[in-house]
Amino acid sequence: MTKKKDYIAVSDTDLIKQGKQIGDYLQTNLAAMNLSDADAASFAAALQNFENGVGEHLAAKRTAQAARFNKRDARIAFVKEFRALVRQLRVRGEANRAHIVAVGLRVRDAVLTPLDAPEGVPHVIVGTFVALSHVLQIRDAETMRRAKPEGVIGCEIWIKYGGEATIEPSDYRFAGIATRSTYTVEHPAEHVGEVAHYLFRWINRRGMRGNWSNMGATITGAGGRRG
Repeated sequence: MTKKKDYIAVSDTDLIKQGKQIGDYLQTNLAAMNLSDADAASFAAALQNFENGVGEHLAAKRTAQAARFNKRDARIAFVKEFRALVRQLRVRGEANRAHIVAVGLRVRDAVLTPLDAPEGVPHVIVGTFVALSHVLQIRDAETMRRAKPEGVIGCEIWIKYGGEATIEPSDYRFAGIATRSTYTVEHPAEHVGEVAHYLFRWINRRGMRGNWSNMGATITGAGGRRG
């Protein structure tokens, strides 16, 4: 059954326009339409009340928008003042260290800590939610937690399609860096049904890489796990 279209206008503006048009017509055709002055007055009062409500709503929206812009500008000004104050505190270095800590701010190290290649390896669980996609759940193999080792920015992902797994990294192609604990690998359609062999390793913010994890393999287009 086809749904009947309502004769009431959808937008507030069109509904007010529609109401005024009918109200004007009522003024000169009440008797012919078998309506009374009371009918016309009731309709006009309801229309006026609705029009007032729309006007108040639009005014409130404009006020809210102005308040939002005022808040944004106030935040920008405050952050600028905040940073200026912190810069003043940090200019004196050690003299203000205790004060900086007391107000909950981080004290900058005067000497950069040397950064070595990442230790340990990632532990990755490979699962499939949709065809041609593997969803990787990445953990620190030592702690089995999502948090990456200190200084590590992500987990390098390398893939080899089909054939036997090898221990030669040159047989694998780079697939991306997972900076979060979950990463989705999208496989080309031509590799559906093939075994995807994986290698993983940590990489730190200086581009230094850790050891390769144990190899894992999962069929593209099918679910799987890597222990």
